[in-house]
Amino acid sequence: MGLYGPKSYNVDINQLGTSQLPRFSISNDAPYKDGLVEDVILNESHPEYSPDFGTNIGMVRVRMIPDDRGSAKEFLNWAMPLDTSIREYPLKNEMVLVFYSIGRLFYTRRININNKITENSWPGLSSQFSASPNSENRTAEIVAASQGGPAYRPWGERQSDSLGDEFTENPTVKMVRPNEGDMIIQGRYGNIIRMGSSLFSNPLTTTPEPNLLLTVGQSSNKVGSTKNNSPYTLVYEDINSDKSCIWMVTDEKITLNPATKDTNAHLRSAEVADSTKYTGAQIFINSDRIVLNSKLNEISLFSNTEINLSAVQSITVDSNKTIQMTAVTDVKIQAENDIFLKGKTLSFVTTGVAPMGDISFATSENYIISAKKIFIGSGGDETQPMVLGGNLQQLLYDLIRALSTATVITSTGPAFFNPQVSTSLTNLLSKVGIPGRPTTADFNSESNFTSKTNS
Repeated sequence: MGLYGPKSYNVDINQLGTSQLPRFSISNDAPYKDGLVEDVILNESHPEYSPDFGTNIGMVRVRMIPDDRGSAKEFLNWAMPLDTSIREYPLKNEMVLVFYSIGRLFYTRRININNKITENSWPGLSSQFSASPNSENRTAEIVAASQGGPAYRPWGERQSDSLGDEFTENPTVKMVRPNEGDMIIQGRYGNIIRMGSSLFSNPLTTTPEPNLLLTVGQSSNKVGSTKNNSPYTLVYEDINSDKSCIWMVTDEKITLNPATKDTNAHLRSAEVADSTKYTGAQIFINSDRIVLNSKLNEISLFSNTEINLSAVQSITVDSNKTIQMTAVTDVKIQAENDIFLKGKTLSFVTTGVAPMGDISFATSENYIISAKKIFIGSGGDETQPMVLGGNLQQLLYDLIRALSTATVITSTGPAFFNPQVSTSLTNLLSKVGIPGRPTTADFNSESNFTSKTNS
């Protein structure tokens, strides 16, 4: 692995034409050299990977321009990444700046060749500088470049040289539109971190407030700033159409389309929330699926006003032990269809003072209580069973009829009740009602019923 000393060259920054890059020229000593990336060690699958705990991860094989003209690839230098805290390794055929320090070669981040987010390669440069100056197939461009002339690359030229073994450019990834004062970190795949301000949503604001927008996966349907939607078009992040977003904003109004919008479930029980007024300091998380998992301790949600849960399909709450709901005022459970309460034991207890201590059940149809045994009052007391109204009616009817026709044996012969008793028994019989029709009895309910057993 060869090394070079401090002697180097500068790039002569000539005026950029519409179809070519600056020309190279040898000048005075300088700390940097231009390096064309020929290979990158990314993981243990690379043949040059060091078994010594991967100490050469991120190293690149670079062709110094123009020093390594004609050199075979296996004789080129390897350079180490300058920074290990922020790691952005270049692709093949991208350019980096290389310098010599502490006996090693280091390289900086990729040089902006074509001002694209996805790749900044220089197609054809590798073939130009890897060919021998004496090769019979050298072109006029190679000759010009070897003499310090312009290295030609039309802007927007289609990428034809390999960028790597696995990387494929995504043409739908666009450069996000910057606002004044923004700091933007954007990856090759449509992952973006914008450290900006409220100018993002309100360009007319006079006192910009900070925001932090994280986006993973740009929407492929965005219309950019250029008419032909070129790779250089500028787009804004969109919390509704981008794939996954975490937005932290202050003093901004964000237009979010909730998944429950235009359904009966949308904020139906909310007392304060209004999804059309997302303003102020807020954090938004929007994606196709959101998972919160606590491996050891609790997940806590706190709110000064409301916590709203709305779903188009269902909301489930499951626990391996206990589920508790408490409220200082009321707990309301409401459904358009059925409500099921199922458990080994169901207890309803009120602690208020009358009339606020009641338990009330009401229904527009039937109200059915079914159990092995039902106790009203103290549980477990079986000495006072409930009465079957129909059976009691028949019993009383038969008893009063028997008394009405009964005679008393006296020393003078049979005797009847006096007329006043007979009249009283007749009146009682009218209150008992018609046998077989229990609700005609005065003492039987017309709405509440029971049975001999609950099986």
